Amino acid sequence: EKIKQDGIKVIITAPYYNPKSAQMLAEQTGAKLVVLANSVEGLPHVSSYFDLFDTNLKLLKEAFGH
Repeated sequence: EKIKQDGIKVIITAPYYNPKSAQMLAEQTGAKLVVLANSVEGLPHVSSYFDLFDTNLKLLKEAFGH
């Protein structure tokens, strides 16, 4: 309820957390779930700090529709 009332559109998590709770919350509220790299090699294709920032910015832009 609070998420919908506050207009929250995106739920952010990291790969080292179990995604079940975040997925359930996203499904119940209609928010988009985004898994951001928390460090270099945090996601398979993130092999440098440049990749880390490029990937996270790309994922956030897509989630917010930009």
